[in-house]
Amino acid sequence: MPDKPTRTQFSALAQICAWIPPFLVAKLARQHGVDAKARGFSPWSHVVALLYAQLVHAISLNDVCDGLRLHAAKLWRLRGAAPPSRNGLSHASKVRSAAMAEEAVATAWIELARSKGRFDEAIRIARKWQRYTEGVGAVRSNVRWTAMIASLRHQEGEPELAMRSLRRAVKLGAGGQYRAAFLAELDFLREPLARLTDSDLEEAEREFVASLLRKGKTPAEASTGFDFAFPDGTLSSREAALLKLLAKGQTNREIGSTLGLTEGTVKWYLHRIYDKLGIRRRSQAAMLVAQWQTQRHSKGDQPHPAV
Repeated sequence: MPDKPTRTQFSALAQICAWIPPFLVAKLARQHGVDAKARGFSPWSHVVALLYAQLVHAISLNDVCDGLRLHAAKLWRLRGAAPPSRNGLSHASKVRSAAMAEEAVATAWIELARSKGRFDEAIRIARKWQRYTEGVGAVRSNVRWTAMIASLRHQEGEPELAMRSLRRAVKLGAGGQYRAAFLAELDFLREPLARLTDSDLEEAEREFVASLLRKGKTPAEASTGFDFAFPDGTLSSREAALLKLLAKGQTNREIGSTLGLTEGTVKWYLHRIYDKLGIRRRSQAAMLVAQWQTQRHSKGDQPHPAV
């Protein structure tokens, strides 16, 4: 018997969501100022709902909400996404900037194109977003897209164009100390960054590049034993330590005893972590840690598909 359409659509939805980096949507939500809007419906759940609406060609809120509620268990496996109410989805779509979801989907599309070796397509999309973010004055996002273009150019075998984009990204990134964009692409940018140190950089830019190359483990990793790096500015070392203990299954009281904190302080920290990661429950946090560790191990154990 052939698969039911909804089952096939959810498989496609899961594959698309897998190409969106775990922390990207929460980060974009803060940048676009939508994390404080419609807080009962997380930005990640919102993006998943919009993707689902496109996949099933939904023509009404009822189509989206009823379909997602019907598959609530499968939806939750997508990093803890939750089905929205009709009013919740309507309100969130009205008050939140569409640029947040568009940028997340663009990133997923680029990663998919990169994995298939379609670098021209990936660069075309990245350049579009680079021009857009430059036009609206979104410096942090512009650094991210410029660094991504440099990485794609390097993978495509265009070292001169890659160095040109990388130099521009470093110039912008050094001013605001925007390291996360480079660390996300460090697997591909380490060699070009090393070559860039031999060029005529300004002192601040040279130190910025050196700090990227020195980057082994973040303070969060060093203090918690995580074998993966959170993007700079996402979690403090204390928050990362709490998240590690939470992922191990410790209660708030046990976490407080380990770190010398009261139960109330642990709860306060956990709420901050949930807000930063765009989640609402501790089970979602534990699942996110497990998924991120699996992805990092997979990247380390096998070469990139496009190589």
